Amino acid sequence: MTDLKHFADYQLLRRITQSAVGDVYLGRREDDPFGEPVAIRRIYPDAAARVVRDLLDEAIFTAQLNHPNLITVREMGEVEGMLYFVLDYVHGASLRALTAGWKVVEPTRPFPWAPLCRAAVSLCEALEYCHTLVDTSGSPSGMVHQALSPRSVMIGTNGAVKLVDFGRARTVLKQLEEPSLPGSSTPSQPEFSAPEQLLNKPVDARTDVYALGLTLYTSLAGIQPFVAPGGPDAVAMAVLRREVPSLRDRRPDVPRAMREAIHDAISRDKETRPQNMAELRDRLWDALFDERQVVGLPEMGALVQQVFSLIDG
Repeated sequence: MTDLKHFADYQLLRRITQSAVGDVYLGRREDDPFGEPVAIRRIYPDAAARVVRDLLDEAIFTAQLNHPNLITVREMGEVEGMLYFVLDYVHGASLRALTAGWKVVEPTRPFPWAPLCRAAVSLCEALEYCHTLVDTSGSPSGMVHQALSPRSVMIGTNGAVKLVDFGRARTVLKQLEEPSLPGSSTPSQPEFSAPEQLLNKPVDARTDVYALGLTLYTSLAGIQPFVAPGGPDAVAMAVLRREVPSLRDRRPDVPRAMREAIHDAISRDKETRPQNMAELRDRLWDALFDERQVVGLPEMGALVQQVFSLIDG
């Protein structure tokens, strides 16, 4: 039997989170006590077979990715019937937690737009990498993340920006092999889903453009424009019909170039959105350049540390 302090080849330092299907621990290799910490995701043996299969598919898929702004799966294994994955550990917070924390420590000041814009540039580059991946035959894979939201963006105290949660990622090939049937699947966060997802229409890179635009809008405006009482169906109806309030009205301090890029990204019509992440990235870079904003890893990390040091204190 494994104990509470050791698992596989790792020393367990503390539990980060726990759910009905498993837990996540902060750990470190026992043969490298001074090595960098990692996140160890364990799946309980009694977890439903479908859950295990989905998590395994996600881990195998993520393990093939290699980009500085994506979480890396370093190892997979099994101990006494318990499946586990070893991933990069981000000492920091999700964008959702960061913006919520900012409201606590700076209730009279809006969340700063420049660090968010710089983080979005990194996310654009990570997603452009995913969208342009090729398979072993050299053909485009057509990968789409499909689950981007403030929860799936991690920002470390060192300023690193990481995209997580590839559980709903699909390729063009998979769409053809396993087409979604009407009502067959419900996104975990329908309020961040693009209209084509909710209508079970084909998705592509522009689906992620929409989700990133909505993530930026929500983080800046301090509201999610499609939250609605009545459950997922009411939220889906809001996504398909409700108009998004002008970001200028809520955040006049945000540069026009950034506001316009965000509103274009969350257009219901895919054809009027930026057509790929590179195009959206360039428009966000322009906003930073026009305002002479220089934001790098130190500034990003300082923001995270500022928020959570004040909360912890």
